Amino acid sequence: MGAAASAATYDSIEEALPNAPYQSEEDAKNEGYSRADIETWYEQNVLGHKAGIVQVSVGSSGNRIGASFWEAICQEHGVDAAGAGAGPASYFNETSDGRFVPRSVLVHADKSGCDATVAAPLGKLFRPDNHVYGEATGGNWAKGFYTSGAEIVDACLDVVRREAEQCDRLAAFQVCHALGGGTGGGLGPLLLTKIAEEYPDRVLASFAVLPGSALSESPTQPYNAVAALLATSDARPASKLLAAALFARGPPSAADVEAELAARADAYVPTRAKLFDGWAPPPRASSISGAVSSTAIANSTAVRQPLNRVREQMTALFRKKAFVHNYTGEGMDEMEFCEAESNVNDLVQEYRQYEDAEAVLDPPEEKE
Repeated sequence: MGAAASAATYDSIEEALPNAPYQSEEDAKNEGYSRADIETWYEQNVLGHKAGIVQVSVGSSGNRIGASFWEAICQEHGVDAAGAGAGPASYFNETSDGRFVPRSVLVHADKSGCDATVAAPLGKLFRPDNHVYGEATGGNWAKGFYTSGAEIVDACLDVVRREAEQCDRLAAFQVCHALGGGTGGGLGPLLLTKIAEEYPDRVLASFAVLPGSALSESPTQPYNAVAALLATSDARPASKLLAAALFARGPPSAADVEAELAARADAYVPTRAKLFDGWAPPPRASSISGAVSSTAIANSTAVRQPLNRVREQMTALFRKKAFVHNYTGEGMDEMEFCEAESNVNDLVQEYRQYEDAEAVLDPPEEKE
């Protein structure tokens, strides 16, 4: 649908249609365009520029990830540390004096984390009142989820709500946090739950980082990560299906990309039937816009190894009852450790099942 792609954006369908390659759905079909082509053009040229995303960084690691994200997006769109440039409306609010301010909420364990972010090269770009901090969690998931974090979660949600209300068309929330810390692992899942409750019809993407294999300064990271996984995961089997999405930005038309994805998926129909529940939708999706680049997102069984490693580390600690009193003292029940361990073990085993699955090929058709 190359002719339908346009660099212009419009405030209404009435303004947009005279500039479209078709003035009605009937005209589009006569020209060989499908319903999907029409929806793609409309999303890109009428709605796309209004779709807003609220970015949330939680904890020290989450804020470092967030800082790298904003550095990249500012560089890509030519936005400097003072907010001058042309920030995309999906991530920036434009002030009355023409400055672009990130639509970002920054949640810190304590004031020192806030001060460090403000002192960074892009620190002055963010709204000062979008920083929220409380009492340090000391690397304790229970403190972030039940006590210190719970005390500031409403303040965090107030800032999230304010940023969401500034979007012409709120599309999604993007949350960056690490599971091994007390703030990112404890307050992070708590805030995710609150956002999901208040905005159930919006996309909620969690960019969560598991602890690495190297030794950490905090010996309780396995506890935090496994507890965070329990708090953020949906235990229904359908949430663990393998899937992949391709986001392409460039000259190819929507029809071209969909045709290519369909061809590749159809080549693996027997495997797909083995790996996906029968009711699940086709395990592919695509999105197209703008300049040339692409991103692939996949739910791969490779995640089984880090999940299993964290579970084994947590089990070794819990058998010795090491540091358990630090968590129960903040309101966590000891049975929650057992439940978290069991759930992560089930998740690991399900990924193993998919990894070990073999394709069952259909027998060749007999020729008449």
